[in-house]
Amino acid sequence: MKADFLRYHIEDLLSFLFENKINEKIKNISTHHLTVLIMSVILRIEQKINGYLNIDKYPFVKEERV
Repeated sequence: MKADFLRYHIEDLLSFLFENKINEKIKNISTHHLTVLIMSVILRIEQKINGYLNIDKYPFVKEERV
């Protein structure tokens, strides 16, 4: 009976720790992707403001003004 009790609590503890570790990794991945998305949007806005031409093909080529 004691062995079953201990086994149950150890399994419960391990599953709790495993679920929390997975949730923590998901949060970290989500935060990372959100950060990358925000930074790419900021970069695009800065490029547009600075007058870069063909942002998709040539992100660092300035537009020639005639």
